[in-house]
Amino acid sequence: IKCTDKLSILGAIIDGKRDNETHIRRRMQLAGQRMARLQKVWNSHDVSLRQKFIILRSVVFSILLYASECFALSKDETEKYCAFYNKCIRRVLHISPSSHTTNREIWRRSGCPDCHIVLRMRRLRWYGHILRTPPASLVNRLLLWDPAYHLGAQISGRKREGWMDLIAEDLRVASLSRGDAQDRVLWERRIK
Repeated sequence: IKCTDKLSILGAIIDGKRDNETHIRRRMQLAGQRMARLQKVWNSHDVSLRQKFIILRSVVFSILLYASECFALSKDETEKYCAFYNKCIRRVLHISPSSHTTNREIWRRSGCPDCHIVLRMRRLRWYGHILRTPPASLVNRLLLWDPAYHLGAQISGRKREGWMDLIAEDLRVASLSRGDAQDRVLWERRIK
């Protein structure tokens, strides 16, 4: 078996770095290529704005946000995602980058939610799914596993905010607790 520094599996890129930079760059590259291929649709007067945003969400944003619920995104990484997300919306609305149109205004005109909300919803949806699995399941056990504790590996400097830290903040914002996950209807209503 060949030893490698980088592995692409199921569309995600895994490398030796502790950040998600490679994955995010790859997702933006793929989504950008898809945006370019759909330029005729964005410029078409035969396709309604509503239909354009359905296409944007289902074709471009699905590529951009693929597996985003599984990563512990830093604030910088989240901002990169959101900047690209907003850039795509502006492109469909034909709003130039030099225009002083606010993000709130583009979300209102497009019907697309804030990217931060989309990322939070995806994380909480995935977390709820994990919590509803049997406690002995592998995914549930891995959720609480701490490699630093079990392997004795300590990294110098401040501890990087982990996925569970993001989930704790998401739960606080959505007024949810772990126990609420068993009620799918309540969980779905609160994360939207």
